[in-house]
Amino acid sequence: MRERFPVLNESVYLNTAYVGLASVELMEFRASFDRNYIHQGDQFKIKGYERLASQRETLATFLGSHPQNTFLTSSFSTGFRFVLDQLPANTKVLSLLEEYHSLENALSERGFLTKQLPLSGDIESQIESVLAIESFDVVAFSMVQYTSGVLFDLEALSRIKKRFPNILFLADGTQFLGAEAFHFENSPLDVIVGSGYKWLLAGFGNGLLSIKQSFLDFCAISIHHFEEKIYAGHFDFLAFASLIFAVENLSKNNYTALLKAKEQTTDYLRNKLSDRQLLHPLVISRKKHTSIFNIPGDESLHQKLFEAGIRASLRGDGIRISVHHYNTFEDIDRFFEVYDKLL
Repeated sequence: MRERFPVLNESVYLNTAYVGLASVELMEFRASFDRNYIHQGDQFKIKGYERLASQRETLATFLGSHPQNTFLTSSFSTGFRFVLDQLPANTKVLSLLEEYHSLENALSERGFLTKQLPLSGDIESQIESVLAIESFDVVAFSMVQYTSGVLFDLEALSRIKKRFPNILFLADGTQFLGAEAFHFENSPLDVIVGSGYKWLLAGFGNGLLSIKQSFLDFCAISIHHFEEKIYAGHFDFLAFASLIFAVENLSKNNYTALLKAKEQTTDYLRNKLSDRQLLHPLVISRKKHTSIFNIPGDESLHQKLFEAGIRASLRGDGIRISVHHYNTFEDIDRFFEVYDKLL
């Protein structure tokens, strides 16, 4: 597996939460796909549109959604704005403080009446308590909080949905899709949108979006209306094909086993962090966490880690590290060998 990702030979890559790695196979596919443009001309575009239906079916299978309600888009930011543009102007939105900036900006740009809650260890209960005393139409949030790695509990969201069935859950899945097992139709979410360049390892310029009938009913629009908005004008055939290639590649390489490998590496990392008392209180308080962690560190430490071949990101008040299925216990050991010496 690791030989497919050359960056792993050059560094300890703990930065998938920033950018997922490109595989050799993806680059070879992209080069071959792009060459078709040279030889096919107009047929390249015609075939691109003809492939769209089967591409949506592939994504729907991966997401556990209906093909007619599943779309390709250029990014989370674009897809989420398509979604918000369908909501009535007087929509009341409940969201979180210090959310992913593109999600926050998209909401503020549209002038919705919005209330933000601070992230807490019992965030789902906090949301439920607010909904019990205030009227909202939408709860908009990232399934995985990008700074802390806190994962929303789908079971808790299902409980809230059962109590407040008319509430719409609009979720950013960028740090979630490709990192966690998920079935959209069996979930309490009404909309999920995500970019493909992180955990799906699909490269840049692509994303995916799936909606339920509940969203269409609230907006009083048809699926045909929404589809026309999404696919107005041409799109990036290479980027879309790359997403499909990446999703199919995950399935071909036993996606369930890949997630299991990631989980084992995550547990190893978490135990090492716990031994050093580096786990954030938010993480400790949660029933389940992701493979994203934020540990103490400043810009100076981040630079020293980089110089030692450790790839990570400055986020919030610390350094964010993250592991995917291509990471190993040896990566974790090497990271702590460097980190411990620098403290």
